[in-house]
Amino acid sequence: MQGVRKLNENTSFNRNIYGFSQIEQEIIKDLLTKKIIDEQQLEIVAQEYKKRKQDLPAILVSFGFVNNFIMQDILKKKYNVEDISLDGFVPDISLMRSVHKTTMVANRFVPFNIQEDVIFIATSNPKDTKTIDTIRVSFGNKYKIKLFYAQAEDIIHFISSAYIIAENRLEKSIVKLQEDVFFTEEGKGAARVEENSIVEFINSLLEDATLKGASDIHIEPQAQFIRVRYRIDGKLMSMIHIHKKFWNAIVVRVKVISNMNIAESRKPQDGRIEMNISSRTVDYRLSCQPGIYGEKFVIRILDKSKSLMTLEQLGFSDWNYRKMKYTIERPSGITIVTGPTGSGKTTTLYSILGYLNNVDTNIMTLEDPVEYTVPLVFQTQVKDGSMFDFASGVRSSMRQDPDILLIGEIRDHGTAEAAIRASLTGHKVLTTLHTVDSATTIQRLVDIGIDRYMISGNLDSVVAQRLVRKLCVSCKKPHSGDYTPVEREIIEKYRRLMKANSKIYQPSGCKDCRNTGYRGRTTVAEILHVTPEIDNAILQGATKHKIIKIAKEQGFRTIQEDAMYRVFEGVVSIDEIRMAVSLI
Repeated sequence: MQGVRKLNENTSFNRNIYGFSQIEQEIIKDLLTKKIIDEQQLEIVAQEYKKRKQDLPAILVSFGFVNNFIMQDILKKKYNVEDISLDGFVPDISLMRSVHKTTMVANRFVPFNIQEDVIFIATSNPKDTKTIDTIRVSFGNKYKIKLFYAQAEDIIHFISSAYIIAENRLEKSIVKLQEDVFFTEEGKGAARVEENSIVEFINSLLEDATLKGASDIHIEPQAQFIRVRYRIDGKLMSMIHIHKKFWNAIVVRVKVISNMNIAESRKPQDGRIEMNISSRTVDYRLSCQPGIYGEKFVIRILDKSKSLMTLEQLGFSDWNYRKMKYTIERPSGITIVTGPTGSGKTTTLYSILGYLNNVDTNIMTLEDPVEYTVPLVFQTQVKDGSMFDFASGVRSSMRQDPDILLIGEIRDHGTAEAAIRASLTGHKVLTTLHTVDSATTIQRLVDIGIDRYMISGNLDSVVAQRLVRKLCVSCKKPHSGDYTPVEREIIEKYRRLMKANSKIYQPSGCKDCRNTGYRGRTTVAEILHVTPEIDNAILQGATKHKIIKIAKEQGFRTIQEDAMYRVFEGVVSIDEIRMAVSLI
């Protein structure tokens, strides 16, 4: 602790104590002076810094010692550059090959985009003169350089991912698989050759889907062939077709590594795989279901090493962002996030936790499964049908002195009642429910057996949301004006939302978006605050339409209106919105 005290007491830090850079020493000084961290926390971080060689801000945030919002604010002031999340960018290997890979890794920088004569570069050392000189020498005077801050581990992952994708390991594994099977059938090989090829193919498949940003992999047997699809940005894309003769070997391999019963083929099964992909730990949740041509596998990809998204990164409109902050800063009551499967409900809940998470708040969660870990939050895995399910978990958590309780999902009367009783005692409860919109959520609670008098006064707000693909900023173009009759009807219906500078765009396609015209996703939502007037309407058994009418008189914006605002802002296309919400 002597070294740490010296850091705290001296205005001039000894940079050799732990090997911190000059800028990192300045960050430490700020954090200690403002009492955001203490000496004990710094000692823990310093030891980890020496071991992991990860940049200091990333370690402080990952340990939960510094809130991500506070850290980003400090970095912006210190570096005087914007921060960037590289997860939203497709690696441009031709641009990256302008610099040697080892140079980028050693100096923690990577070019991630180019626009005309400007190269965008992410670096974890925007103030380091050696890094800046290396960047300028690498690209010469032909280009202007614009720097962004990114965490060192994200930069290294981005570089590693780009080179793995460029090697096209998946395609090579398929070719090798076909060649090995051919030789085996000709009597020139052994069965083990085919087995090794299957292992390589499955590993390459998981790696390829993860690095391309897929959320799910679908492996589907057909009559004569096997189809593999990835879900990227919410849309299924066909990726691979191979012959059906490989199917039995694929089934056995997938079941073995996910701890499924290889002898069982008539019942659905669940499994799990954990792998290290490009220096990140990735969790794969598997589900298999029998079909007429064999068992279908769906693999959910959970990259646990990814940073939790902030509320800003979720993409709420300015209107909904202000409403969301007002909602989550309320001290008690239930906030329910609703929407269909894949609408980002869990991600929104985790972002709310990240916003509320601090040292003087006891936050507890009950989840099935625990998808991502949140620093300093006590997370518990529960399981329906066991002795420790959501309902019993809520009762147990109430004895742990929580300030905020997150319940992964309300699935039945017992869980709903336990959640409401938790809010009755002044706790803030966050949860999800599968409903179409915010007003329907109230009726859904009634349908599962919750009395209206218990809903009234305890339900604080309902967030109904959808995820929609954003138009690629590199290639989107103004709409040609050749609208279909349905599109014209939609535009006329919502024309009142248009502003003087509103412009509708449509997708085009370029290398940045893999020629889809879309890159990344954003959130469209409606947020219903349960005011005293709405509380009274709930007690009187008001219909969904009556509740919406009262809410609109108080400034409520429907999810359809929020979606069309985003269309008129040029963020999303009409086609994309039509697939997410009903506009007519």
